[in-house]
Amino acid sequence: MEALELTNRILLDRDHMSKWNLYTSERLAATILHREQKLGSALLKLSFLELMSKNSLPEKTPFNLSVLHDIGKILVDLGELAEALVICEEVIEKHKLVIKSSHPEMLNVRMTLADVIMKQG
Repeated sequence: MEALELTNRILLDRDHMSKWNLYTSERLAATILHREQKLGSALLKLSFLELMSKNSLPEKTPFNLSVLHDIGKILVDLGELAEALVICEEVIEKHKLVIKSSHPEMLNVRMTLADVIMKQG
């Protein structure tokens, strides 16, 4: 199944999924997106993550941030450093009352980006 189709399916079915199934499906989608290296799908996945975090979960949980980290990596791999930085900062800003920007997953994304930027000179 193509990543875009899988992501759409998860988005449509999320109300009927347990947290565990939602988590498993998210990780599967993130893995497929990474393998297929599809920027559009990665951005759609981010939209899904934001929608899910606003509507179906009471607060940001570690696996939400883990998926965000995966998306950050996809964008870095695609050379979309500016986009990845914007996403990091937007999510930190939107959820600053719920998560702290020093959360380990956010630090991982930032460190990954900083490392790539330094290597590129």
